[in-house]
Amino acid sequence: MREYKLMIPGPVEVSREVRETFNRPTVAHYGEEWAHFYLRTTERLSSMLGCTGQTFILPGSGSIALEASASTFAPERRSLILNNGFFGERLYNIFSRYSDECEKLNFEMGKPIDPDVLNELLRGKRFDIVVFTHVETSTGVLNPVRDIAEIAKSHGALVIVDSISSAAIEKLDMDSWKVDVVVTASQKGLECPPGLGIVSVRSENMQEIRNSRKRSWYSDLSVWLDYFEKWHDWHPFPVTLPTNAIMALGRSLELIEAQGLAEREAQFERTSQKVRSCLKEMGF
Repeated sequence: MREYKLMIPGPVEVSREVRETFNRPTVAHYGEEWAHFYLRTTERLSSMLGCTGQTFILPGSGSIALEASASTFAPERRSLILNNGFFGERLYNIFSRYSDECEKLNFEMGKPIDPDVLNELLRGKRFDIVVFTHVETSTGVLNPVRDIAEIAKSHGALVIVDSISSAAIEKLDMDSWKVDVVVTASQKGLECPPGLGIVSVRSENMQEIRNSRKRSWYSDLSVWLDYFEKWHDWHPFPVTLPTNAIMALGRSLELIEAQGLAEREAQFERTSQKVRSCLKEMGF
């Protein structure tokens, strides 16, 4: 195939260092050395997301990570999807398959979610889970995660955020913002090849995982947590993992840490402002 310069939301260009790591000889997905590397990688992800709980790396795209969050937390619960674009609609398509009741609160495409509208709805109607995108990839709109989470938590709802397009780019602090679950993937802000879905869960929600309604096996996080707790030092996950992809992710996280997350976020902010300025000059 021809080589292309990727100027799309994802997958993004992968650095030489990450490519070289990805192309190293394949290693086994079990044993003390690999378990240590895997767990260090999940710890790095948790730190980046401001999460003192547990992070899981699942083979697959961001959609399998979304499916895992729905499979684990949505059964026998009422879910509310905040929808302001194509991927908000996808959240509804996923969670409606697992929730006993699932509703959408629609917002104008191309505009951010309005927390006041959410607050007004929750005053009159109870939902157990509120789910929304951090960045709606279809339009590039940044949603106010902190404000939305504060309102949802004040009404007793679990907060699940699709951060597939924002992790390692936009500020996100799960613990201080009271975001219960964050889903992301390897091929965007983490600047790795596609193939890894990631779910981070706050420590306060570990019992929620253990009490999952078990509508699945592969995508039920209680299965993954069980392996983590019982086989922690040797095989802390239930399936064969794509070791090369996870090695590449580990290298990318090292590079992100070396740059500094705050500086990285500021760099993307400067770049986005420059792009907007140039587009305005071009008449857009």
